[in-house]
Parts: sequence; C-alpha cells; structure tokens
Amino acid sequence: MMAALALGAETRAPMSIAVLGGLSVSTVLSLLVVPAFYVIADRMKTRVGARLGKKPDAESGPHPPRTDEPRPATHG
Repeated sequence: MMAALALGAETRAPMSIAVLGGLSVSTVLSLLVVPAFYVIADRMKTRVGARLGKKPDAESGPHPPRTDEPRPATHG
C-alpha cells in the first residue's frame, strides 16, 4: 500500500510540509543568518569603540599568567 493512498494521508501531508519547512528555515537561520548577524554586530562594536577611543578586544583580552606564582610540579 502506498503512503499517499493510506487512510488519513490527506491530514498527514500538510504536517509533513510544515515539518520540512520548519527544518529548512531553522537550518538557514542557524547556519547563515545568526553568524552573519554576529559578524555585523562585532564590526559595529569595534567601530563604536574606536570612535569612543577604546582599545580593540584583542589588546584588552585576558591578561597573561603571572610569573611570580609557583608553577605546579610536573612528574615525568
């Protein structure tokens, strides 16, 4: 028996279209739109920071480890 001729197939077809459409839209959003928005927002943050005289994130990132602290002993 074919799936399109089974009982209730007329109610399952719209549901499958909605599911496949939702998967397609969510894939496009998560792979293209969200990263593009992140890049745009990061560039805007850099430009606004430059206008305000702030350093870029790369220069004001985490500080290097302190050298006056003892290092843990390594066995080997």
